[in-house]
Amino acid sequence: MKKKLLLIALPALMVLSGCANVQKEQPKAEEQPAIQFEEDTVAHEEIFGEAVEAKQPAIRKMDVVDTKDAYKIGYQIHFDDKGDADASNDVISIRFIAAINATYSSMVWSRGIATGVGTETRAFGNKRTNDTFLQSTVVYTSLCNGLGNDVMEAEKGDYAAYTGFIVYSMRNIPYEDNKDSYVGVSLLMDAVQTDFYAVKIKKNAGGTASSDAFSFSKNKLGFFLAGTISGRTRTVNSDSSFKGDNAAAFDTDFVAGDSFLVIQKESNMFKLWDSRCITDDPTNGTSRFFANSDGRISVTSGGDIRLFLNGSNQLWSDAYSPYTRNSIGEHGGLYIRGSAVTNADNWDCKPGYELKSDRKDYAVLFHVYLYVGEFKIANSDWQGEQYNYITGGDKTDNFEDGGGGNARCLTAGYYDIYLNNDNPRGVYIFKSE
Repeated sequence: MKKKLLLIALPALMVLSGCANVQKEQPKAEEQPAIQFEEDTVAHEEIFGEAVEAKQPAIRKMDVVDTKDAYKIGYQIHFDDKGDADASNDVISIRFIAAINATYSSMVWSRGIATGVGTETRAFGNKRTNDTFLQSTVVYTSLCNGLGNDVMEAEKGDYAAYTGFIVYSMRNIPYEDNKDSYVGVSLLMDAVQTDFYAVKIKKNAGGTASSDAFSFSKNKLGFFLAGTISGRTRTVNSDSSFKGDNAAAFDTDFVAGDSFLVIQKESNMFKLWDSRCITDDPTNGTSRFFANSDGRISVTSGGDIRLFLNGSNQLWSDAYSPYTRNSIGEHGGLYIRGSAVTNADNWDCKPGYELKSDRKDYAVLFHVYLYVGEFKIANSDWQGEQYNYITGGDKTDNFEDGGGGNARCLTAGYYDIYLNNDNPRGVYIFKSE
C-alpha cells in the first residue's frame, strides 16, 4: 500500500512533526476497519507514525506560526491512494494536535465539515455520531516525525513551556467526494477556549500541503467574510439584519486580487460558501467582479461592491447600480438629500448619497455619514416619490419628525439605510458597524 504523509503549514496554526511516538505505558489505538469519517482522540501511530511507509516527501521540522499562552495548535494530513490508479477509493486522514501547559479536568474538541456550498457533511459539535463526547483523555509526552527522528518532547526545547500533547483525529475521509470541503475545529479545556481553525481537505498542487486554510477568533459568530479583503487579511461582518429575502449582505471596498470565503459560524454550526456559489445570472454583474481562485472567491475588479448571499445558497453582487424604480417607472435615482448630508442649508444631490438597488425589495445605502439636521429621500428632480418617515431600525434617540415634510437626524454618525418597497414604503435606518 502506498501512503503519503503530508505536513501542513498555514497562518494562525502551527505545524507539529509527523508521527505519534507514544510512551510504552500509554494506550495505543487498535487496528480498526476502514470506517469513513471515523473520529477519536488518540494519536493513531498506525496511520501517522509508521516510518517504513513514510517515504516521500521528506518530513521537515514543525513551523510554528501561532503561539497562545495556554496552547499551540497544529495538524497533519495523511493521504492514501491505495497504490492504484483508481481515484474513487482514495482516502485522507486529518489529525489535529494541541500542545498544552496545564492539567485540565475536561478537554473537549468540537468539529464540523463544511462543503463550501452552504451545507454540512458533519454538523459542528462536540459529539461523535454515537453521541459520545470528543474528549481527550490521553496526554502524550512526546511526538515525532514519520522518520523516527526530530522528536518533540514536552518540557524540552521548543516545547519547554508545554507539559504534553493531545490530539483529535478524523480518518478515512473519501477524498474525491470531499476534497472541496473544509474541516473546522476548536478546543475547550475547562474554561480555556481556543480560536477556530479550518483546513481544506484538498491537497495543493505539490501534494505536500492543504490547498487552503484559515482561522478566526473564538468570539466570531454570524455571517462574515474571511480572507484577504481590501488587500489585507481580515474579516468583514454582514450588514444590518434588514435584508429582505437575502440570508446576508456585505458592502465593502474590494481591490483586485482579494480572495475570501463567506462564513457562517454559530455555536452549533459551521458553514461556508466558496466560488462555486457565484451566480452567472446575466441580470447582475457578479461575474464582472468575482471569479474562482482555487475555490476561493477572487476579486477581478475592485470598488465599492455589495455581495449578497440569497436563500438558495447563491452569491451575487451589485455595484454602482442606482435604485431607479418607482410606482410609475420614471424619475430615476433616489438620494438622501438635506442638511444632514451637506451640513449646510443645501439640499443638492451628492453622488455618494445615491441609493442602490439590491434587485429585491429594497433600495439600500450603506455606511453613509449623517450630520445632525434634516433630510428626506427624493429624486434628483424632486418630481418623483419622496420619503421622510423613519419606520424602524435604530430610530429611538437618533431620528424624529423634523416638520415641514422632513425627517431629522438627532445623532451624527454612520448609518445603513434601507427603503422598503412594500406599499406603503418605509425607511429603516441602522447604525453602521
